[in-house]
Amino acid sequence: MGSTFFASVRTFYTFWVNRESTDRTAISFLGACSDFFLISMFLAALVFLITKFLGLEWPEIRPGYVELQSWEGVLVPVLEELLFRGFPLGIAFLIHKKVGGNIFFWVMGISSSLLFGLVHITNYVGFEPHYLLVVSNHTLLGFVLYWMARTWGLGYSILYHLGYNGVLTLFAKIV
Repeated sequence: MGSTFFASVRTFYTFWVNRESTDRTAISFLGACSDFFLISMFLAALVFLITKFLGLEWPEIRPGYVELQSWEGVLVPVLEELLFRGFPLGIAFLIHKKVGGNIFFWVMGISSSLLFGLVHITNYVGFEPHYLLVVSNHTLLGFVLYWMARTWGLGYSILYHLGYNGVLTLFAKIV
């Protein structure tokens, strides 16, 4: 596990170094997906351990959520990607075209990722302040999806989101 995690961090670093490159094939999309998924699972486990260490209860998933993910498993990620990645990227491109500068991409990416994380609080029953820690993984996922949409296009972030939700739904049904 340790060497896989460090390989994932190395891949993310390579992405970061090549972020301004016009050659988008520096790292393969599938390699990025597997690395980001491993990082996300590591962070989810870390958040779980932190909440347990602090004596906080892990939130209960809203009844019917897994079933909802099963039959709407395609529609929800597509709509979320259009709302949280497509719309902000479109605005950032328009502002960039008129004003110039890349700061708008960062502002839109961070703000849409924070909103994406906050929206996922509705996956759980009730609300406690530490739920913000629980959905921090969704916020990170939102930023990764935003970056994928900006790097390779919205179709790739939709594809990753579909796969990510599919794997999590499968785990939830098994457990």
